[in-house]
Amino acid sequence: DSNMIFFGLLLLLFAATSALCFFDGEKTRTVWCTFAAVATLLFLLAAFRPIGLDQDSENYVQYYYGNTEQILEFTFTAISALVSFFADSPRGMFVVYALLGILLHTWAVTRSTPFWLLALVVWMGNFYLYQEVTQIRVAVAAGLFLVGLSYLAKGEKRTYLLFSLAAACFHYSAFVLPLLTFFGSRPLTLRGRLVIGAIPLLGYLLFFGGFDPIASLPIPWIQEKLWIYERLRDSGMAGDAINVFNIVYVMRLLVFYLLLWKYDVIKEQAPNLSLLLKVFAISYFCFTALGALPVMAFRYAELFGVVEIVMVPYLALTMKPEAFGKSLVIVFAFGCMMLNVFYNELLKLS
Repeated sequence: DSNMIFFGLLLLLFAATSALCFFDGEKTRTVWCTFAAVATLLFLLAAFRPIGLDQDSENYVQYYYGNTEQILEFTFTAISALVSFFADSPRGMFVVYALLGILLHTWAVTRSTPFWLLALVVWMGNFYLYQEVTQIRVAVAAGLFLVGLSYLAKGEKRTYLLFSLAAACFHYSAFVLPLLTFFGSRPLTLRGRLVIGAIPLLGYLLFFGGFDPIASLPIPWIQEKLWIYERLRDSGMAGDAINVFNIVYVMRLLVFYLLLWKYDVIKEQAPNLSLLLKVFAISYFCFTALGALPVMAFRYAELFGVVEIVMVPYLALTMKPEAFGKSLVIVFAFGCMMLNVFYNELLKLS
């Protein structure tokens, strides 16, 4: 079965990269070549995966042939037209999106963390399945966002704004990204860490308090979009309810609090960590506070949450020896992968 072959190959690549990440020290030619080789294999897997393996690929084939009433971004129309002109096959569309997504994410990794291979392991365990293999338009938007954040961490706000606007051209949900332009990466005080740590908890309070996103955002065009999400929910197409204690999300939240706790230990080697923690807190807030609209909650939680690719590897710096910390990151990523495949059923293996 081609779906099982895909999953088997991904597991092998995950295992090999996990073993190699213990040698991820100075950026020697060997590390560069290994990183490039893993990224290339991730591209090939995403580009040539079986159509129907994931939740969205069959829909994208219909979009490619124009069989949809959904208003798609002009970039999707342009890519589809270009592919149709040269190859006239929806496979070419998946190749283009996979190439853009992989290039952007790997570029962001090299700019944002010293743990290149460990970042690929974290990526494979979660967001690679959610985005590169499933939500291909979101994947490119998230890649642009992640690259943009690497500039924002250095105070280059105009460059970040350009990347966030480009991300909105690949998925409409990214129109909120410019709001983060004024986020900074200055070291966090104890008070700042307490405030950031309270943001996910505030989301839970709003969720259990019956927060209504539609009534709370009295902007006509935003309300119209939210009504669409609500109709999808009510029709059963977007799920009846969201599980705000989803085990994958709870695992990620625990890592977030561990990094906040150990912030003083790792801040010297992780100058962008304060920015990443802020963005992750917003991600988790979206997941819980917008829980009344599951599609919207997951969409924004996953868009902002992509920072975990370069944030979670810093967990390796919280323990001695560092190899033990890396092992913990690998276990975390493997746990996410298994839960995403067998619990959240991101891949159709049966």
